[in-house]
Amino acid sequence: VRASLSALARTSTGFSLPQPHLDRTRLCDIPDAQLDPGYVRQREALKALVRQLAAPKSLHGRVMRGPELAGLVARMVAALNEQEIPTATSLLAAFNRDVLSRCAANYSAALAAVPLPAEEEQLAAAEVEARGAALEMLGALQIGRQRGVDTRSDLLRELDRCYQVRRTENSAASSAACSEAENACEEELDALQTMRLPSLRKFESAHARCEAAFRRRCRGPGRASNEERLERAWVRASKAFGRDYN
Repeated sequence: VRASLSALARTSTGFSLPQPHLDRTRLCDIPDAQLDPGYVRQREALKALVRQLAAPKSLHGRVMRGPELAGLVARMVAALNEQEIPTATSLLAAFNRDVLSRCAANYSAALAAVPLPAEEEQLAAAEVEARGAALEMLGALQIGRQRGVDTRSDLLRELDRCYQVRRTENSAASSAACSEAENACEEELDALQTMRLPSLRKFESAHARCEAAFRRRCRGPGRASNEERLERAWVRASKAFGRDYN
C-alpha cells in the first residue's frame, strides 16, 4: 500500500487556510464578502495551485485513466481491509515493543557472557549492571509517557524471567561440575584404600591435591552441598587410614 501511494504521489504539497468565519455552522450560507479576507485570498491561491498541479497520474510510465485508477483504488482498499490500519497509538506500541525486545536481548547477551558455572555473587553483579544498562536504554529510546511506564513494567518482568532462567542454568552447570569434581576425589579415595603400604605422606598429598582440584572446578550454588559430602568422605577415609596406618 505504501509503495503504491509513493509511486502515485512522489511529491506532496502542504497548503493551510485560516478560519474563514467564527460561525462555522453557516459557512455554506455566508457570502465571500463576510468571510475573512485572508481566507478568501488563500482559497483562490489554492484553487490556482490545484489547477497548476493537476496532471494525469502515471504508474511505471503509463498514464492512469479512470478504469486503471478505479482498479488501483479497489486493490488498495482491499489491502487496507485485510489488516488493522495503523494508528498513532498502535505505532507507538509497536515501536516500544521493538525497543523492549532490543533491551531484553542486550540484557540476555550480558548474562550469557558470564561463563558457567559462576559464583552467585558474580552472576548477581553482572545482572545488576546489565539491568541498569537495559533500563537506561529503554529510557533513552521509548516514546510516550504512559506507554513508557507500561513498557518499563513489561521490561522488568522480562528481565526477571531471563535472570531466573540464567540462575537455573547456572545451578545445573554448578551441580554437574561439582558432582564431577566430587566423584573424581572419591575415586582417588578408593585408590588410596588399596595401597599395600599405607603412607601418611601420600594420603595427605592426595587430600591436598584433590581439595585444590575440587575448589578450582566446583563453583556456584552447588558447591556447598558437594563440599560437605566430600568432607565427610575424607573424614571417614582419614579414620580408616589412621587405623590401618597405626
